[in-house]
Amino acid sequence: MTCPGNNQQSPQPSSGGGDIAQRVLDLTNAERSRAGAPPLSLHPQLMAAAQHHTNLMVQHNQLTHQLPGQPDFSERISQAGYARGYAAENIAQGQTSPEQVMSSWMNSPGHRENLLNPKFQHLGVGFANNFWTQKFASPA
Repeated sequence: MTCPGNNQQSPQPSSGGGDIAQRVLDLTNAERSRAGAPPLSLHPQLMAAAQHHTNLMVQHNQLTHQLPGQPDFSERISQAGYARGYAAENIAQGQTSPEQVMSSWMNSPGHRENLLNPKFQHLGVGFANNFWTQKFASPA
C-alpha cells in the first residue's frame, strides 16, 4: 500500500538507519499490542529487501510497489532469501520521522490492516531520503 506525505526532503541515514528501523518496529509493536496482535521482530532478510526497494524508489524518484523491470514485492522477499508463506508491503513518501510515517500508515485503512495483521511474525524496514518501506512476512 502506498502512502504519500509531504514533500520535504530528509537526508539519507548513514549510521542511524538501524535506529530508525528499531523505532518503526517499536511504534509498530505498540500499535499491535493495543490491537491484541503479537509483536513482530526485525528480520535481516526482510530488512535487506525493504532497503533495496526503498533505494530503487529513491533512484527513480517514484513511490510504487512495482518498478518497471523489477519483481513484485513478494518475489523481492523471496529473492532476499526469506522463505515466505504470507507477506505484505507498506510504502510511503514525504514523512521525515518514524512517528510521521506511522501516523500516516495508521490513518490509512489498508496500511493499518497490514500493520495490525496477527498472521505476521517478522518485519523489514527501509528508509532513504523521504521514502519508506515496511515488509511484513511469516515463514512458509
